[in-house]
Amino acid sequence: MEFEIIEIYPYNTEILKNIKKFQKENNKKNGVLQESGTVHAYCKDLKLDIKNIRYKIFLRKNDKKIIIVHMPGQTYMVEDKKMFVPTISFENKEIEERLKNLIKEEIKSL
Repeated sequence: MEFEIIEIYPYNTEILKNIKKFQKENNKKNGVLQESGTVHAYCKDLKLDIKNIRYKIFLRKNDKKIIIVHMPGQTYMVEDKKMFVPTISFENKEIEERLKNLIKEEIKSL
């Protein structure tokens, strides 16, 4: 399956400040949030636009950058537990990982 990254949309600085404040207050373990945003990708084989793929870039204490990519979806509260429901998911998880790795490489090259 062949993918193309159409655009990367970093969040504006005000949104990022609010995320960092929330992260600091909740003592997140991934590191310090450097950047966050969404990605628009295109699956050429299926002629399918995939929008709102979320990414976050964290900087760890050892100056190592960690990029986390989440497929689009919605989080719901069910009986006091968070439940993530994907908008799109691939039955073959290798294809999904290939897309996520392509996004990570594209972000690294910026």
